[in-house]
Amino acid sequence: MTQPPKTIQYFKWFMYASLAGSLTMVINNVFQEVSFKIPLSSTLKSLALPMIFIFLKFFCVYGIVYYRNKWARIISAVLLILDISLSLKLFAFVFPYFISVLQTTPIILVSILSIILEIIAVYFVFQTPSDTWLGLKSIYNSDVNGTEGNVYWTKLIPRINQISMLLSLVFMIVINPFFLIVDRNNEYNMFAIFGYILLFLLLGIFGAFYMNENSTLSLKFKNSESELDLLFLFFILVRNIVFILNFSIFISHSWYGSIMLIKGAVPYAVAYYFLLRACNKSVVTI
Repeated sequence: MTQPPKTIQYFKWFMYASLAGSLTMVINNVFQEVSFKIPLSSTLKSLALPMIFIFLKFFCVYGIVYYRNKWARIISAVLLILDISLSLKLFAFVFPYFISVLQTTPIILVSILSIILEIIAVYFVFQTPSDTWLGLKSIYNSDVNGTEGNVYWTKLIPRINQISMLLSLVFMIVINPFFLIVDRNNEYNMFAIFGYILLFLLLGIFGAFYMNENSTLSLKFKNSESELDLLFLFFILVRNIVFILNFSIFISHSWYGSIMLIKGAVPYAVAYYFLLRACNKSVVTI
């Protein structure tokens, strides 16, 4: 079965339509901020996170449709969850004034439609024909020695960690210093520099997770038969997104990552510990 099924085609076109809606909102925001003569640095900050989300979604669509990457649809699902949660928070804030906001800013309907199209697209990519085409029924592949290898630990988790680390380093080495230089005359710049320095501690914590999972755990669990591996993958993906949001301190909505980190660090650590213990019991001894 080399040709993608209709569900994959539907996923592609619904996602492209959703991305077109997102780009429309970004362009509209640019025109609004230019008309109000908003400083360039503030405009870039407000646009950076939406553009990163758009790039990641396009990357997932391309990976699924043209390379049949099994892990890209998990990223698509997590990005959708983040989109919905951010939208619900915004909707809760404007709900008392929704009618008046809709009358003055009807283009907000494009944003709502974009999320609806994204939900439909993700629904199609998780259907049975998509599962079969992507090969998700075959969780275990044979390596060159003829032994079974767990795809989650040999491919998916290491690649997701590598991509997440690359994005984190781009923020820490390129994007954050750029905004520090642009806003060097801002009265709060010293606080921003202090926050940027503290982020290297957070990067060290992320690096510890990265080294442990890509070196120690990926080798240890390469023959795992645990049904919890997919859940572990989901935990790692959500954690990495939270880390990346925290590294984007100069971008609008980055506070969302900080709130998730503060409120979720302890529950996550406890769940991670017990999930790791459960996976330890499923290691296949060769």
